[in-house]
Amino acid sequence: MLSLAACDPREKAAITHAAWRRLGSPEGAEGAGSSAAPEGPPDPPPFPGRPAAPKLVPPRDIPTAKRSPLPLAVYMLHNLTHVELNAIDLAWDTVARFARRGLPRQFALDFAKVADDESRHLLWCLQRLQELGHGYGCMPAHNLLWEGAQISKGSLGARLAVVPMSQEARGLDAGPRLAARLVGLGDRRSAAIVAQIAREESAHVAVGVAWFRALCHAEERDPGARYRELMRALCPELLRPPFEARARADVGLPGDWYDPELWSDASGEQAATAVASPELAAGMSSFGGSDSVATISAGDHSQPPFQPLAERMIAFLSHELSPNDAC
Repeated sequence: MLSLAACDPREKAAITHAAWRRLGSPEGAEGAGSSAAPEGPPDPPPFPGRPAAPKLVPPRDIPTAKRSPLPLAVYMLHNLTHVELNAIDLAWDTVARFARRGLPRQFALDFAKVADDESRHLLWCLQRLQELGHGYGCMPAHNLLWEGAQISKGSLGARLAVVPMSQEARGLDAGPRLAARLVGLGDRRSAAIVAQIAREESAHVAVGVAWFRALCHAEERDPGARYRELMRALCPELLRPPFEARARADVGLPGDWYDPELWSDASGEQAATAVASPELAAGMSSFGGSDSVATISAGDHSQPPFQPLAERMIAFLSHELSPNDAC
């Protein structure tokens, strides 16, 4: 996929916008109700294209805001810019990795729209950094977000739980606080950008929740229990407060899914200390679980479409979710 391979952030955004204009047009969306996904490469690259800067380092090697020579507003905007760049690639990787596995075409359209939104957010951040006299790459960054893609690449349920329902949900928690801090610094223009991004991110979380519920319904699983199971195993560190409970509830995330303090089972106590291992993540290669109606292996697109499961997902989305939840 061209966007995933592009190294220049602006080129990545431009390719994404062009792809969405094509896919989102009446002609491109004509088959949205079918199980056929858009044509494209059979497998996404293991790592997306990146510019020479910023240098990717372990999180502990990134200077804190107090120790950084950058102005605080630039420091915060640079971090957000890095998040938005990764978000484009995460959305396209989700399309390329899962959309051809018997899922309805609407799945690909939903996440292509997410990628388009993230591209717009990225360009806002790049422009604002330039206005402040800096550019993307003026400080090091980490690779934690892409690690979320790696540990969830073998399971659609894991991908939905980790990326839109957890990584992006953290944006619902942090966005309003970041905007308030920028207002406090007197940078109302940057604050307005951050606030608008946070508002638009809620739709991306809702997309993940809708498809996750549909998947669990099709596999006859309880979605809350499944979400807790996946997050405990893969990245429990994303289940740490503070949470914006109202914003999460508005997109379909009940508190007893993500807040260990609200869990009724004793195993919830393990969430704060559990550590995901690469071996465990690599082993999660089933579409759902051992009792799923079909299984997939990461990178294997030779399997036949999982039509029975896809049909149940479509039925659930069509009859049990409102239009606002499913798009």
